[in-house]
Amino acid sequence: MIPRQWNQNLWANLLNLGLGLRSAFNWPFVIADVSKAIIGLDFLTLFNLLVDSKNRKVMDRIASLSTVDKSHHNVDPPTLNAINSKSTS
Repeated sequence: MIPRQWNQNLWANLLNLGLGLRSAFNWPFVIADVSKAIIGLDFLTLFNLLVDSKNRKVMDRIASLSTVDKSHHNVDPPTLNAINSKSTS
C-alpha cells in the first residue's frame, strides 16, 4: 500500500473484480487518477491469468476459461519505452 501523503491522487481499496471467468477476484487495488486502467503482473500471476492482447481476451489457466473484451473503445496498443538506455557508439 502506498502512503497517502506520497501522492494525493492514489489510494488503495479492496475490490472484487469480475472478469466473467470462474469467480470474482478479491484484491487490494491501488486506485489512481489515470486515463487508462492498469492491471498489474502481480495480480495476473497470483490468479494464474494470461492476457492475449492481440485477440483482446483474458484467459484463466486454472479453469480453462477465457473472456473477450466486448467494449467498443479504440485503445492504442501498449508501448514499451527504455528508461535507462545505453548508447552503442
